[in-house]
Amino acid sequence: MRPIFWLCSTSLLALSMAFAIAPPVLGATATEQACAAVAASPFETGQEKTGILRWELDLKTAIPICQRALDADPQSTAIQAWLGRLLFQSGADAARPLLETAAAADNVLAMAILGADLVEHGSSEADLAKAIGLLKGAAKRGFAPAQLEYGHAFETGTGVPQDAAMALAFYQKADVGGDPEAAVRIGLLYVYGNLGEVDADQSTVWFEKAAAAGVPAGLSNLAYNLQEGFGVEQDFARAIELFEAAAALDYSSAYNNLGYTYENGLGVEKDDARATEYYRLAADLGDQNGIVNLGRNYAVGRGVAQDGVAAAKLFEQAIALGATDAYAELGILYELGNGVGQDQARAIELYESGVLAGDSVAMTNLGHDLALGNGIAKDTKRAFELTLKAAESGFAQAIGNLAYHYIDGVGVKRDPAQALYWAQKGADLGNATGQGNLGEIYERGFGVPKDLVEARRLYVLAIAQGEKWVEQNLARLDAGQPPPPLPPQS
Repeated sequence: MRPIFWLCSTSLLALSMAFAIAPPVLGATATEQACAAVAASPFETGQEKTGILRWELDLKTAIPICQRALDADPQSTAIQAWLGRLLFQSGADAARPLLETAAAADNVLAMAILGADLVEHGSSEADLAKAIGLLKGAAKRGFAPAQLEYGHAFETGTGVPQDAAMALAFYQKADVGGDPEAAVRIGLLYVYGNLGEVDADQSTVWFEKAAAAGVPAGLSNLAYNLQEGFGVEQDFARAIELFEAAAALDYSSAYNNLGYTYENGLGVEKDDARATEYYRLAADLGDQNGIVNLGRNYAVGRGVAQDGVAAAKLFEQAIALGATDAYAELGILYELGNGVGQDQARAIELYESGVLAGDSVAMTNLGHDLALGNGIAKDTKRAFELTLKAAESGFAQAIGNLAYHYIDGVGVKRDPAQALYWAQKGADLGNATGQGNLGEIYERGFGVPKDLVEARRLYVLAIAQGEKWVEQNLARLDAGQPPPPLPPQS
C-alpha cells in the first residue's frame, strides 16, 4: 500500500460570482445623448427605460461613438463616466483616468465602477480606503449597483468588518432598486451558508429570479443547481439550456461548466473533444477555471493531443491570474518532466505555494513526497498532517492515501479502525488508492475478518483504474502467497 500523488485532478465546476458595474445622472446635450444611447445604464436617473445592462453592451459599436462624443465635449462628466464604463468592460487601462475624473466630480456611475475596480485591483491600503469611500457614498445616494458592491465588501470583509447580515441588507436594497444581479449575490449567500445554514432551496429561488431577468451568472448558477439537484429536482436538459444561454452572452463560467458537462457526460454523451473546446472558449475569455481545465486536458491528452508545453503555459497564466489550484498542476508537470525539464525541487516549491493557498491537491502531493522523501527531507509527521487536512476537505485521493498512513503507521500510530474508515470512504468514492488499500486490509485481516474474495475484487477494481502498485498484490494473492509483514512504524 502507498500514497499516490494526484496526476490529474477532477475538473472544477465553478459557481459563478456576479460583479456588478454601475450608472450615473445626466444632462442632455446632443453629444451626451449620442453616447447615452449606447452606454447609459438603466439605473441612472432619466435612463430607466433606455439604459443598457452591462452584459448587453455592444462594446465594438459603443466605444467609438462615445470616444467621438468625448472628443467633441471633453469636459462632460457624463460622457467621461460612460466611456469609462465601456472601456472598463473591455478591460482597457484607459478606463481608470476617465473614471477618476468623473468620480472626482461626484458622478455616481464612475464612483461605483471605480470603487469596485479598486476593491478588486487596488495595490494599497489607500486604494482600498478610497474604494470603500466611493462605494459607500454612491450607495447612500441610493445607487443600486453601488449598494451591490458595498454589500459585497461586507460579505468578504474587504475594507470593512466582515458581516453577512450587512451584506444581505445592501443586496436587498440593490434588489429593491432594480439591480437584477443582486439576486445572484443573495443566492450565493445561501449556497455558502453565510447566513447560518446552507439553504439550497432559497439559493434556487434567487437564482431563478436572476435567470428570469437574463443575468448571465443567474442563468449559470441556476443551471448548476439543476445539474446537481441542489434545491431543485435534478434536470440535466434544462441545465444545459441555461448554460448555453449564459454562454451565448459570453459568460466565461458557463463555457467552463459546459466543458465539465461534456467531460463527465452529465445528460449528454461524454465528449472530451467538445469539453476541451468549451474550456478553450472559457480560457479565451480569461476564465481561471477554464484555463486550468484546458491545461489539464493538454497535460494528459484528453480531448486534444497531449502537449505538456501548452499545459505549462496555461498553468503559468492561471497562476498569474490568481488560480491557486494551478500551483499543483504545474508542480505535477515538473515532477513528471511533462513539457518542462524534470525538476523535483521546483515541483516541491509549487506544492508549497499551493499548500499556503489551501489547495487540497497540493497538500496531497506534498504529503506524498514528504512521506517518501521525494526531493525533500522525509517528514512523516507533516506528511500525515497535510494528507489528513486534504482528506477532511473531501478530496478523494487524499482520503485514499490517508488509509496508507494508518495501515503502515506513517506519521501516526498504526490504527486498524481508522485505516478501515478512510479506505472504505475512499473506495466508496471510487478512488483507486482507497480500493487498493481496502483490498489489502481484507487480505491481511487488518482489523476485519480476513476475506480474500473481497480483497481480490477490490484489487481488480483498483487495477482497472490504473493503480499499478496493486498489481503485485493481486499477483501475490493469486499465487497463494501471504502478504509481507507490515513495516516498522515511522
